[in-house]
Amino acid sequence: MASIPRILVIDTKGQLADIVRAGMTMLHRPHILVDVPSGRDAVDEIVQYNFDLMVTALSLENGATGIDLAERAIREQAGTPILVVAQQGDESPPSSDVTGKPFHFVEHPAGDQFLRALRIGLDGEEVVQAEENVSTEFDIGPIPNINVNGARDHIHSILIESGAIGAMLCDRVGRILVEEGAMGYVDKSVVATSLGPSFPQAIKIGPQIGGTGWSLKYYTGDRYSLFALAAGYHHFVIFLFDATQTAAIGAMTRYGRSGIHDLIDQIGPDAWTYVEEVVVMDHGDYVDDIPPEPVIEKRRTTTIQIEDVLQDEPEEEKSVFEEAEPFLEPVDDLDLDALFGQDVGNGDDLFGDLEDDTSFTFGEEGVSFDEAQDMGLLGD
Repeated sequence: MASIPRILVIDTKGQLADIVRAGMTMLHRPHILVDVPSGRDAVDEIVQYNFDLMVTALSLENGATGIDLAERAIREQAGTPILVVAQQGDESPPSSDVTGKPFHFVEHPAGDQFLRALRIGLDGEEVVQAEENVSTEFDIGPIPNINVNGARDHIHSILIESGAIGAMLCDRVGRILVEEGAMGYVDKSVVATSLGPSFPQAIKIGPQIGGTGWSLKYYTGDRYSLFALAAGYHHFVIFLFDATQTAAIGAMTRYGRSGIHDLIDQIGPDAWTYVEEVVVMDHGDYVDDIPPEPVIEKRRTTTIQIEDVLQDEPEEEKSVFEEAEPFLEPVDDLDLDALFGQDVGNGDDLFGDLEDDTSFTFGEEGVSFDEAQDMGLLGD
């Protein structure tokens, strides 16, 4: 599926293009719109280019109808979704002309019916039904935008490294945003719409296991194995493997999850942001003993993904000698003669008068054993 849909609009009156453009703006869908005034110009465009949707007015030039053009377009470009739109003043065609045909007929080119027809034409009826069911059962707010080109690069890289035969990025309602490889072996719409609503349920499971409740779903059969990895609460990526590839689980563990985390980082905090409904009770006075209805407020909540935090490295232990301050002040110009009261000289014969068998003397007289003991020179 193209990241930006190309829409062909055919209308002799020149009004339908503005209505389609306004509808796409209301749907917040970027698009490329080609506007032509006649069925002949439309056929020329269809022959040369591929379109994701064709919207034609019921009444065209020279008595031709949008139904005739739709049948011709189906032959030229099979599978292209087509809307035939009746405008003011048009007579409704017989039911046999529009019932069971491979195009969608819209009676009025405005309103919710027309917007829903645009969504069906762009995304498929299964996707629209899934989105409507999800919005009533478990509404978590708008789906955040994603850089499709950047996501495509991530997915293509994982596809090559893991050996998958196909991959696609989808949002939680089943819209296919990126498709790589050979995904045509399975019904992409059925797979996407079936798996999409299950990923936001991690909001309920996350508090039970801690964190955001990241999930990986694995299905295997006789022909293929399928992995679906969450990229936040709103998007997920599907990888398709041949069933004989027994190393697929290891590949998904090794390459898939790391690549998905890169994709989540690309989305940013919005990947884990959702709308939470909070019931607020009004405790004011009751009217006729009837309690007031609870007011439901919708608040945006972000579940923070807890990452491994690196501990600060301990500071290097410093030597006590480096930290200790000197306990004596340095003395400038030390005078040894003044300190000892004698000339020290060069110190060569400081103990020159001592012999092995002589006792240590103070001045002229020796010190006996008893005197030394009394003086405390010999200890206890």
